[in-house]
Amino acid sequence: MPWRNLLTHPEAGNHIAQICRDEAFLVNAVTQFVGAGINDGAASIVIATPAHRRAFIASLEHQGHSVQNAKGEGKIKFFDAESLLSSLMSDGMPVWKAFEKHIGSLMRETQSQHKNVRVYGEKVNLLWQKNKLDAAIRLEEFWNELSQQLNFSRLCTYTMDNLDPGVYEGSLERICKCHSHLIPTENYALLENVVQKATNDLLGRDLTDAIGKLALSRPSTTQMPPAQATLLFLSEKLPLSARKILSRVQREYALAAAG
Repeated sequence: MPWRNLLTHPEAGNHIAQICRDEAFLVNAVTQFVGAGINDGAASIVIATPAHRRAFIASLEHQGHSVQNAKGEGKIKFFDAESLLSSLMSDGMPVWKAFEKHIGSLMRETQSQHKNVRVYGEKVNLLWQKNKLDAAIRLEEFWNELSQQLNFSRLCTYTMDNLDPGVYEGSLERICKCHSHLIPTENYALLENVVQKATNDLLGRDLTDAIGKLALSRPSTTQMPPAQATLLFLSEKLPLSARKILSRVQREYALAAAG
């Protein structure tokens, strides 16, 4: 599914991870997620840094939404990511009791007033940026447990490069396992083209086709573009080849995107 459709029409229970390399893509995605929610009568909870909150509000207003009216109607609630995160932590890890107190109660109150609820959060990215992936994954698991009790869709973002070989050393795979969908890049078609070309050049067309079929046939709880599934498969099964392919894909993607 194209990422715009996924964000504008998420289903209850969707837990979407967006990989961001630039601020423009982040703001565009969150604006579409929240803006479409306003149009559909959903309530949106936005947990973000002050700079991002300002950027989201400006983008929503540019698209014709009155954020002030939406706030007055309870359709948008803003929270500071850093302060809310600190209220959930103890000894460097999120605590369920605190999560239930601050997040669970907020979600139940919001859902009692609005049938459809969307949540955007940056708390996990703050942990990721501090190299606290275990804590980020624990927090993601708390959200998934809460989604078993309540119906809502959630979007979270991670500032990283999905073409950096370093993120394939366990980080990206762990993130995927906590999410129903992965948005790895803004341009799916470009990613598909450069991955296909790089794997063809380095492995040959026949092996590339076989790897693509194997990558898509593997059981997975996370939906993602075929090219991204191929990169994850290669990194697991053929790590040396994967690093060469990722290096070429990273270079070719940057050149094509700039052109």
